[in-house]
Amino acid sequence: MRLLERTQDLDTVRRAMNSTQTGDTVLVAVTGTPGMGRSAFLDTVAVHAEQHGFVVRRARGSRLEQGLPLGRPGPARPETTGRPVALLVDDLQRAGSRP
Repeated sequence: MRLLERTQDLDTVRRAMNSTQTGDTVLVAVTGTPGMGRSAFLDTVAVHAEQHGFVVRRARGSRLEQGLPLGRPGPARPETTGRPVALLVDDLQRAGSRP
């Protein structure tokens, strides 16, 4: 998928991924208004991460789980491959309970 006007954002993510090769832990937050393509951007990031040896895990916040504290947890799957892990969470604002 080709993303418009996201070259700089993809470069930021690529630099973050490269820094994990030295053992760093990195957090990159993708923010923006609804409909601007955050999900498509994360899809592109997932492909890039897999191509560069990352184990990719995806999660998505759900309106149906908003009343649950931090959503419904899934089973723990520790990685023992020695490969870096990219955890991509989409719609995080929908996870967890609302005040």
